[in-house]
Amino acid sequence: MAIYIVQFTHQGKQHTLTPIERRNGVKEWNTGEHRRKFMIAEGRYVLNGSKSLSGKQDLLFWGEWEPMSKIEKTYHFKDYTVNPKYLHSPFLKINKKGIVQHVVFKGTSKVASLVGGSKHVCSNYQNTDPFVFDDSFFYSCCKQSFKTMRQLDPGSIILFGSTILNAKNGGPCFALDTVFVVGESRDYTAGTYKTDMAGFIPPYYDQIMGFSSWKNPIQPYTCYKGASFNQPVEDMFSFVPCQVADNELTGFPRVILNQRQLCFIVDNLNSAPKIKPVSLASNKLAWDKICQIVKSQNFELGVRFWYK
Repeated sequence: MAIYIVQFTHQGKQHTLTPIERRNGVKEWNTGEHRRKFMIAEGRYVLNGSKSLSGKQDLLFWGEWEPMSKIEKTYHFKDYTVNPKYLHSPFLKINKKGIVQHVVFKGTSKVASLVGGSKHVCSNYQNTDPFVFDDSFFYSCCKQSFKTMRQLDPGSIILFGSTILNAKNGGPCFALDTVFVVGESRDYTAGTYKTDMAGFIPPYYDQIMGFSSWKNPIQPYTCYKGASFNQPVEDMFSFVPCQVADNELTGFPRVILNQRQLCFIVDNLNSAPKIKPVSLASNKLAWDKICQIVKSQNFELGVRFWYK
């Protein structure tokens, strides 16, 4: 294993709503291709120039949340390539047995099917990777067919984002949504995750990821727990660029990174991650620079978020 910096592209398109979803004001659990969401959730961010955190408050940010979300606002921008279509409030529906439920709307009635139960598993329910709704962030699945993605030592950095081809800055660029600093890891398979990751993952994470429905129970994966504000690696921690919600719940594009700012960024990266071996000191310099860019674009460093 070694230390790396990874530019990781995932699908940049946003969710659309069906007529039933618009009528009910809820986006159902995604069963199609991965999509981005512009979200509002209670969270905490690093106070400017301080080694302390803000109080819990509503934050706006981009990321991945494939379970259900309430539609809080519809935006009317001319360009949805970079601007949000909808504002999503992420939530989970959990029954008395602690089973996460997936709600399907049928007209005006609702039919619930259970995620993680032996009779109701749907392998088409998309997982959320990376997951940022806990004291630490988690990444455990996507693009780990690339062997190196299962071999990242603490202090490695994964920059999750999307390639935007026709950005207003005149060319392709990388739209950042999550900075993930590797803190700890556990090797696992979908067939043995309960013992492999016992005490390591947060509540309901296994159901949000749908481990029990994965088709290959013996394929090896690595679950990474991100370095957090309270447990950093060489003063580095994972964060999501965010803004404090104003009264208008104003929408905004993601943080833009490009090769002019950071030499290791590829402006027009395809689906394969760019994986570069580096030193820990080099990653600390890169992390500091990314923080500066994020702040210069009027974002805060969000380090803890809560779904409802």
